[in-house]
Amino acid sequence: MMRALWSAASGMIAQQTNVDTISNNLANVNTTGYKSQRAEFKTLLYQNLQTETTTANGENKPVGAQVGLGTRIAATNTFYTQGQMQASENDTDFAIEGEGFFSVRGDDGNIYYTRNGSFFWALGPRGTTLCNSDGYPVLDSNGNEIVLPNACLAAAL
Repeated sequence: MMRALWSAASGMIAQQTNVDTISNNLANVNTTGYKSQRAEFKTLLYQNLQTETTTANGENKPVGAQVGLGTRIAATNTFYTQGQMQASENDTDFAIEGEGFFSVRGDDGNIYYTRNGSFFWALGPRGTTLCNSDGYPVLDSNGNEIVLPNACLAAAL
């Protein structure tokens, strides 16, 4: 009886994670750059109740008897598919067609990757820095912040 209850409980726990993942996808459907996710299930071990044997008459029993011991979430996969391109009036907005990511430097100094190309210019002590919508500086292919010196900005005005 306990095996049956555990199998049912493990299925309900895994399905709750699946519903949570679907809810998160629905909540972020209009978020720029959001990538949908899907929960992947896997079967827990099987217990062999009967192996392949022969009957008392010597006839083969073609299959053994197994009982599953439940399920669990194996992984939550993120789908990095191409989103819909949208026109923008902002000269600093960019889009990536195909594979790739923009790199930004977080407040903690770590490098993070995003496909959200909604950028703006921010004034700073070293010059004007290209930043993402969260205010993190965008990095070039060498890992350096994209900064226009203040002298370049004054000459452009």
